[in-house]
Amino acid sequence: MTDKLIDVPIPQEQRAYPRKEVNWQAAIKGTDHNEEAISAVAVNISIQGVMIATPVSFQVKQKLSIMIKAHHLNNQLIIYAIAEVRHVIARKNDYHVGLQFKRIQPLAKKFIYRFVGNAI
Repeated sequence: MTDKLIDVPIPQEQRAYPRKEVNWQAAIKGTDHNEEAISAVAVNISIQGVMIATPVSFQVKQKLSIMIKAHHLNNQLIIYAIAEVRHVIARKNDYHVGLQFKRIQPLAKKFIYRFVGNAI
């Protein structure tokens, strides 16, 4: 009797919008603007939101102001947005915070759309 390998398709991530890995500097703070900005790094991005690595945890549904220094080849843009915390993953040395954009500049939205779609 020989063992046969069965081809099982690897499930694709079930996302409405594709994400692209990045390593962009970012800063975040609460929307009341009273606290200091916290340094962060954008880990991946989509037209709908961004995953950031930060030394601080946040509460799910908390609204944050975010600034991201986006760059790709010769294209650069500072993205300003209001985003809502969707989930937080505690890691060994930091937190990965999933943010959904609530307000974002139209130019930034276009840049992200083109970047994720490999049009730039």
